[in-house]
Amino acid sequence: MWNKEILRMATDGVDGSSSTVENDLAELNDESAVVEEEEEESPAEEELEAAEEGEEGEEAEGEEAESEIPSAHPFDRPSLKNINEAYPDFFKKFPSMRDMYFREAEYAKLFPTVEDAKEASENNSAFANIRDDVFNGDGTKFMSAVNNVDPKGLERFAGGFLANLTKTNMNAFWKAANPLIEDVARAMFNKGRLEGDENIKNAALHLSQFFFGKSDIAEGKATSKAQQDEGQTKLDQEKKEWEDRKHLEFRSSLESDLRSQLDEMIIGFDEKTGKTKIDPDGSLSPFITQTIVDHVVQDIGAALASDTSHLKFMDSLWTRAKTNGRRNVDKEKIISAYLSRARAMAPALRSKYVSEALGRRSRVAGEKLRRVASVPPRTASNGRAPAGDRHDYNPKKIDYRKTSDSDILNDDVKYKD
Repeated sequence: MWNKEILRMATDGVDGSSSTVENDLAELNDESAVVEEEEEESPAEEELEAAEEGEEGEEAEGEEAESEIPSAHPFDRPSLKNINEAYPDFFKKFPSMRDMYFREAEYAKLFPTVEDAKEASENNSAFANIRDDVFNGDGTKFMSAVNNVDPKGLERFAGGFLANLTKTNMNAFWKAANPLIEDVARAMFNKGRLEGDENIKNAALHLSQFFFGKSDIAEGKATSKAQQDEGQTKLDQEKKEWEDRKHLEFRSSLESDLRSQLDEMIIGFDEKTGKTKIDPDGSLSPFITQTIVDHVVQDIGAALASDTSHLKFMDSLWTRAKTNGRRNVDKEKIISAYLSRARAMAPALRSKYVSEALGRRSRVAGEKLRRVASVPPRTASNGRAPAGDRHDYNPKKIDYRKTSDSDILNDDVKYKD
């Protein structure tokens, strides 16, 4: 198991955020309070809450409340049969709960507690960073992390490194040893030249000839490092170009499919009525409809971009897609994960922008004022104006929450207290 300090250093630099999708949704709901709700509270949910409240009340009467509630065993859960018997429509109203039920059971097999899952996640992130540093870099991050935690441990690791390479891969050993031998031969040759010692110079030339097959490496006229670096650089560049091309192709296809499905979800076509949720009355032009969809997509993207839990999950899906060779099934998983989070925000955002596009507030208020102004002065049954000061209506004093357009037309106006 990785040391905690190594994990912290290996994962250092990951951005954090205190903003969540739940907070964004709460703000959107407050802003769109004037918009009529598209979905009513589920009866099954009300029944479940009422049942839970009743059970809590019975327990409170029968025994004293405990100061601490013991944690449930990870496998101590009601069966689907028990849940269906108590609440027959529960999984019909909330189909995602069935997936959550089985998913939690699978998680419990791997991680008995949340703490175990968090530690495994930290270990995985650290391993991924160190793996990339070792396989695609020079291992500096790994060695720096070990050195900061245990310098003696790094010395022990370095002491047996070359010897272990000879047991594992001789070509890798020579790639590690040659730069060292080249530096030694060149340092010897320069020392002999500065001191005028031909013996040291000749020893350096013999060392260079023995290891590299030519003496000019000790003289500084050639180098084995440049040849190694040049070949590796070319290979790395070709690999990077291929990886970037595959990534762009996969991302382009994914974004196209995601946007298409996201637009369909926001428009919300109803097969029963043949109408759309975004414009059931057909009062919006195609341009306005697309503008609303674009705004909703933009707001959803901004909200999810600030949700760290969502970003971590999406990053894991992208990493798996890269490891698996970017298959279609990987693309579908990424799209499904994004849409599942976007689906909760789309209705409120859609209603908000439709209301703004139709000018619903100002239009309704203006229509009421127009009708009030068109009503003739109120008269008594004998044709004369009634006594008092209310010969006609004062629009500013009408209580529109209690007075409908029909009430105004039927001469039944309610005034503010």
